[in-house]
Amino acid sequence: MSEPLSESRQPASVTSDFEPDDVRDLWLRMLRRGWKSLALVPAAPAGSTQKLARAICSVGAIYRGRGLPLLSASDLTLDSVNPFIYAMSRVGKSQTDQDEEEKLVVMLDSVITNPLGIAVALASDAVLLVIELGKTDERSARRTVELIGRDRFIGSVALK
Repeated sequence: MSEPLSESRQPASVTSDFEPDDVRDLWLRMLRRGWKSLALVPAAPAGSTQKLARAICSVGAIYRGRGLPLLSASDLTLDSVNPFIYAMSRVGKSQTDQDEEEKLVVMLDSVITNPLGIAVALASDAVLLVIELGKTDERSARRTVELIGRDRFIGSVALK
């Protein structure tokens, strides 16, 4: 495992909702799966991935030494889903020959309430299931995994 961040590089301002070490550990674990685009999907129909996505991007920027693009796929419509997926593919393209370093994080709405997010999840290299304790029921989590496909997920994270 990588060395911990030095005190001067600790992402203390990531967000007060997460412990910096927890987000750092999540980032490092996710890197093992080799992805360029990561979709965060809430398991609960009224769930949100916004705070976690921003925290992941903050930590990722520290490790990468440059910003990490964050796209929101909220309020997708039949007319907007294909242009969104195209834009997603363009944002992840490197301006140099070293595109293996390019990464992108996408926030999705629940695919239970907006099934168009399934297309975005399938266009992503990896999907992370976000479970909000006290808000997500087991049935919704199972349904979300079923709709996207178990093989697309690199894991899940439970938030307080």
